[in-house]
Amino acid sequence: MSHAPMFTPGIRYDLPFPEYLAIEALSSSGARTILRSPAHYVEARTNPDPATPDLMFGSAVHVGVLEPLRFATDVLVMPSFNRRTNAGKEDAAAWEAANAGRLAFDAETFERIHRCIGAIRNHDGAMTILSRATCEVTMQWVDPATGVPCKARIDARRPDAVLGDLKTTQDASPAAFARSIGKFGYHVQAAHYGAGHELTFGEPARAWVWIAAEKKLPYGVATYACPDDALIAGAERRRRALERYAKCMADQDEWLRVYPTTIQPIAIPRWALTTDD
Repeated sequence: MSHAPMFTPGIRYDLPFPEYLAIEALSSSGARTILRSPAHYVEARTNPDPATPDLMFGSAVHVGVLEPLRFATDVLVMPSFNRRTNAGKEDAAAWEAANAGRLAFDAETFERIHRCIGAIRNHDGAMTILSRATCEVTMQWVDPATGVPCKARIDARRPDAVLGDLKTTQDASPAAFARSIGKFGYHVQAAHYGAGHELTFGEPARAWVWIAAEKKLPYGVATYACPDDALIAGAERRRRALERYAKCMADQDEWLRVYPTTIQPIAIPRWALTTDD
């Protein structure tokens, strides 16, 4: 593993996000990745995928909602360049170099970002979470059962220990967002953050609430509390991830493992087994 900022258990309110990312400790996204395999975890840490337009959009909305002062300097409209000419290519390259590290969008996407942010700010449930919250709170702790260093960065923490997490999505309806929770392992994230909150703040989180915001018209916003059964299932998946990470800490060769080399049974999803036309 490459050199990274020092892991320091405790709570930070001022840690820049790139420094948080560089800390070598198990995050919720890392937990979900190592459940696939340790080798996938190492690859994601060493050679992260470039940000997709959807991820960049979500990052800009996060900054606008959670760090509005930073939005004015770090989220920009990219000028239009004629990249079919050498001069246009040179101008574009110079502008991009001068604004490296910032999020840049065309004017249409920038307007969509603003409208998404506005929809969140005009939603009563979202503002119930955000209006009294401290945002971008970094937690670092050592898991007592396995000795694994862990980290998490809370989008919003209210004084009454209600935690909020902002997600941009294509569809914020209950059925669609429930599928997103399962597909992307958001309940594993909720369990990971809850464990970290109890160890760092010294009290259990009262609730975990998702703020789901659609990225296109009509920019629908919904808020959902994580149910207990999802937290229990997420905690079990997290436990398996911690045990796998601990095994890799004890034996560095374990980081090379991908999938089992034995022939395995596989369960086909029930929907794929239907014989209906």
